[in-house]
Amino acid sequence: MTTAIKKRKFLEPNLLDGPILKNIILYTIPVVLTGFLHSMFNAADLAVLNWRYGAAGELMVGAVGNASTVAWLIIYMFMGFSVGTSVSVAHAIGAKKEEEVSRTVHTAIPTAFLIGLLIAVAGIILTEPLLRMINTPADVLGYSATYMRIYFVGTIFMMVYNVCSAVLRAVGDTKTPLMFLMMSGVLNVVLNLIFVTVFGMNIDGVALATAISQGVSAILVLVVLSRRTDSCKLRFRKLRIHRKPLGKILY
Repeated sequence: MTTAIKKRKFLEPNLLDGPILKNIILYTIPVVLTGFLHSMFNAADLAVLNWRYGAAGELMVGAVGNASTVAWLIIYMFMGFSVGTSVSVAHAIGAKKEEEVSRTVHTAIPTAFLIGLLIAVAGIILTEPLLRMINTPADVLGYSATYMRIYFVGTIFMMVYNVCSAVLRAVGDTKTPLMFLMMSGVLNVVLNLIFVTVFGMNIDGVALATAISQGVSAILVLVVLSRRTDSCKLRFRKLRIHRKPLGKILY
């Protein structure tokens, strides 16, 4: 067995061979941690605002909590697309259909971008009506609207990151998405502090920090896919939406 294959087996647990319980645990732990870190982005925003503005930041803290609830409600409606991508890629890999794997990968990524763009545009337009529907107090409505509009722009990156991560999970690599999410989480905190303390921004600063850090994580995972040597390798010139793989993902 070559060194490259050994390294790949270390990074990507083989669920078809060896002790199944150990491999499932190795596969699952990074997935659980990834979900936890996703929730910590908003927690970091709240912590920085509360630290910087104290009692005066209570309205901003309330606005972030209020806005993120609505934003995530909409985002989760479309997040199943990444699950469909992971299942479709895994099926094609299991059937040893390399061309189908490639077509699925190159269909999922541009579709995710378009879904993210749709969410961003619709979210920006419908921000205030959505906030009023949940009876957002008038004193935090402005802050919530600002946070949501910037946050929705970041959903483009979030969708791309989640779909690319789903492809990596389909081949057993749950560690790389976790590592990139940890890096973007640290970047989010650093940018929060810079925008709020150095540039004097408030809720717009923490929202912008979140969007930028999500963009970085999306770029990193795209780079990783472009450097793979198997059928999951991303070739930007091959990005197009194929009807059959798209139908399977949606199904």
